Amino acid sequence: MQAGGVCDRCNFCIVDKLNSYNGICPIDKCPGSGGYPECINATTFLGRITDKCSDSYDFEVWKFGAQGKSPTIIPAFTPKLREVTPYNRMVGAVVVSQRRRKKQTCIPNLIRNDIKRYTESVAAGVSCPSTQGYDGTPYGYDPTFMPFSGIYNGKLRPEEFYAPSERYTLVDANGHSSLSYPKGFFPHQYNQNRLDLNMDGMLSPSELQADKLTPVSKNNSQIVSSSVNTFKLYFDERLTQKQADAMVQFAKDGKFIDSQTSDVTVELVTFNAVHGLFAYVQIFFTWDSSGNIGWNYQLDTFDIDGILYPNAFTIFLMIFVLLCLCLNCFMEIQDVLTQARKFSLKEYILDPFNWIDWLHFTFMWGSIITWAFLFNVASRFSINEYYPILFYGPKYSNSTRRQSFFEAPVAANKPAQARFFRTLNQPEYDFLVFINEMQELASAVRIYSGFAGVSVVLFIFRLLKSLHFQERMGMVTRTIHLAAVDLFHFVLLFIIVLIGYAIVGYFLFGQEYEGMKDFSSSAKTLAIFLVSIDTTQFYASMQHAGGDVSLQIFLWSYLFIAYFILVNIFLAILVDAYATVKEGTDNASGLLTELSSIIFHGIKRQLPLGARFISDQRFKSLLAKAKNRVDSKNQIKQNVNKLMSNRKAILVPGNLQIDKHTLQRILRNNSGSVHPEDNYLSFQGFDDEAIFELIERYGTDISTFQEQKNRDLKEFISLENMRRLVAMNLVQNEIHEDQKEILQYLRDLAKTKVVSEAEGGRAAARRESESQVAIGSLSLTILSASNLPKMDVIRKSDPYCVAYVDGEVRQEIFMTET
Repeated sequence: MQAGGVCDRCNFCIVDKLNSYNGICPIDKCPGSGGYPECINATTFLGRITDKCSDSYDFEVWKFGAQGKSPTIIPAFTPKLREVTPYNRMVGAVVVSQRRRKKQTCIPNLIRNDIKRYTESVAAGVSCPSTQGYDGTPYGYDPTFMPFSGIYNGKLRPEEFYAPSERYTLVDANGHSSLSYPKGFFPHQYNQNRLDLNMDGMLSPSELQADKLTPVSKNNSQIVSSSVNTFKLYFDERLTQKQADAMVQFAKDGKFIDSQTSDVTVELVTFNAVHGLFAYVQIFFTWDSSGNIGWNYQLDTFDIDGILYPNAFTIFLMIFVLLCLCLNCFMEIQDVLTQARKFSLKEYILDPFNWIDWLHFTFMWGSIITWAFLFNVASRFSINEYYPILFYGPKYSNSTRRQSFFEAPVAANKPAQARFFRTLNQPEYDFLVFINEMQELASAVRIYSGFAGVSVVLFIFRLLKSLHFQERMGMVTRTIHLAAVDLFHFVLLFIIVLIGYAIVGYFLFGQEYEGMKDFSSSAKTLAIFLVSIDTTQFYASMQHAGGDVSLQIFLWSYLFIAYFILVNIFLAILVDAYATVKEGTDNASGLLTELSSIIFHGIKRQLPLGARFISDQRFKSLLAKAKNRVDSKNQIKQNVNKLMSNRKAILVPGNLQIDKHTLQRILRNNSGSVHPEDNYLSFQGFDDEAIFELIERYGTDISTFQEQKNRDLKEFISLENMRRLVAMNLVQNEIHEDQKEILQYLRDLAKTKVVSEAEGGRAAARRESESQVAIGSLSLTILSASNLPKMDVIRKSDPYCVAYVDGEVRQEIFMTET
């Protein structure tokens, strides 16, 4: 209280002058209002105190310490043991980082005028996130000076902690501006200590006058480029639970997260001294423009000492692997050169297992290179004893800054009473450099682990390839090789089905079910359905998004096609191929049998069997000697070229073929010098090797054409034989019809003649019977008939037998059935 009973200026002004009473006190906090007592003249109370209070007292320092030694007014800082979990100590601080999108209007993105008017109906309009970088403008509020906040402190004044440029400005209807709440959050590059020259935690009037004259950015040596325009909150290891809760309340009430938030990352580093392991944890929160907040996390652990100082066994393994890799690469290069000399380089390239070999070499060398990079990063790694990032007040007593007896001093061993997240520039820079080193280490470890992991998988594939020579141990590779064509077409069919259902799933359920929010997520979810279906993870969301009927049709049709049909087709392809391979290896020797034969062979080599046994090595040497007695390599090459050239020819329009001999005759018969008039070049100086090279370059293997020609000829002959059989059949049908007509004519003629003869015969018989007497009887038995001619062309023959008695009248007496 000042003389005359006038209140001092209140320390909790919200807006200077705007909310003041007589330019001194806020209206709602004046004496007698707002729950505060009226101003009382303290002279009456001070008069009752006989002892005079003083701000300073004389005393001898040596009574409280060793004489001649300066006393410790403020104890030195000692790092606290902050364990996140047992044995895992927090390093430095927990960092919460935010990047903010710039604002831009959404109106240009809209087409309909009524929607534009609706969007513009709100006072500030609707802002859309910009993709042009991030916003580094200070924002938010310091809730220490906001009466509604739980951490509001009415005894503090904003001008003691914030410069005018660090506070919001309000303009009234008359155009008068007034300072309002201070801003709460500042980007990394902003220097929050720029005006506090003596670093006592408060701003004096003389320091405030330098507001517009002092740069707002830190020195370049204290700025981490990757953190520019990033707003960071630090919770260092000195905080108590109560202090940390107050700082969380500060971030909440101060609007740390608002509509411009793009992403928030929480970072934490721990160290486990038991195992010597650092752990780097990152938790990511991402604000989508659709309103969804996605999250993810990443945990990386690494042993710095294990990287820099490996044990003897690890060093031995590393050297052994490196030597094996060099030897293997050398042998593979020799194999390539051998295939090139044999003119089989194309077959070598088309072999998929050779691609696996080179892919394995690539990842192995990648593992070595990334390990060297990891070693280099680990060698540059360093850590400080502690990181006092947050500003904890002055480093000395500030009693001289107190303006009145009742004003609480800012203590050096306590956090700041306002501006909680103010940091010290150099410790913050050191800690961010440490965090960047942790990120670089984590990235190097992930890359190295990726290369090493893929190398192990490819090594397994190469091991399976190396076992291909043994029929029983190579059943996996033989099965895959036999089923390769069917598997390729199956994969194409499966991809078609998966793409179709992924598109349908995205359109039906993507607006609500996160697993199908885009095409790639939908495809992954459908692939997971084939392995595991947990209805609790997707059923409710998909049912709400697309309806129960759509879900049932989509789900069961996909399971029927993809699971019950395609998966079983896949298994059937493998089982069928395996059955074929297994059938071919039933009589093959097993691995143990072959190993035992090799062992017995080695034993026989050591025994004195003489001429009774020829070892494999001896047999190989004999073959090598026989090989040395044959033609030279050039002769062999010429013979091979000759044999191969006979199979190739140059095809020209008109279905003409030019083989080696024809090409030799064309080139050498027309040899001579260059003739400018016809632009003809002599080939006289080229030998058979050059002609063979031309055949190889432009020739085509005519054996395939000859085989095709033979197949065409066989097909033509088959068609010609069929045509002749059809023609013969038609002729036989015509002959058969003619035979039927002739036979019918003969039957008619025979009936006419038989009737006349029968009438004459009966008359003669009557006359003879009248004149003759029977002299005996004749018995006839018909047994069989053979070698009868085939009278029908198509049907089987139906022969019959007719018996006659010769006499004066030839009479038919019996006829068998057909």
